[in-house]
Amino acid sequence: MNKMTKALVAATTITTLGLGSVALNHTEAHAASTPSATQAQFALEGNAGKDASYLTSSKFINGLNGGGLMFNGYYLTNHITTPDYHQLNVNDQVIQTVGNGKSTRSVSFNVSDNSVTLNSLKHAYGKDLGRVYHSGKQPEDGLYFYDKGRYEIQFNVENGHVANVLIGDPVTD
Repeated sequence: MNKMTKALVAATTITTLGLGSVALNHTEAHAASTPSATQAQFALEGNAGKDASYLTSSKFINGLNGGGLMFNGYYLTNHITTPDYHQLNVNDQVIQTVGNGKSTRSVSFNVSDNSVTLNSLKHAYGKDLGRVYHSGKQPEDGLYFYDKGRYEIQFNVENGHVANVLIGDPVTD
């Protein structure tokens, strides 16, 4: 999928977060097992958007780059699809699970504070932070992405702060 299509899917998914649902479609599986939290570089329990400052930490970015990410016991598994997937609301996250286990294709959530600014994103992700389009009131508002690691992440920036986050590759119609 090219970057513009992914961006449009991400923007639709992020916008849908406020409505609480994402449409799902069917594909095929190739995941066997779910790693434990000790195997993930970054593991989060609880709400992801209340203090999202971890999004700019080296531990989180190392998890994106291949060290593994886990949210509330669900291990992010990239590019895995299945005819058996579900969308769950876990704390403040929308998690799309894969099969019957604890693997997930994507995790999305709203950021409820101003803990992550556009400047902190630029500092943490450097030249690898891309911008898809402008939206909002401020000149730098819009959809930003980082796809240099194992997992893609998209940030919706409003008024200079991250408002929504999508990690992974959601299934959408």
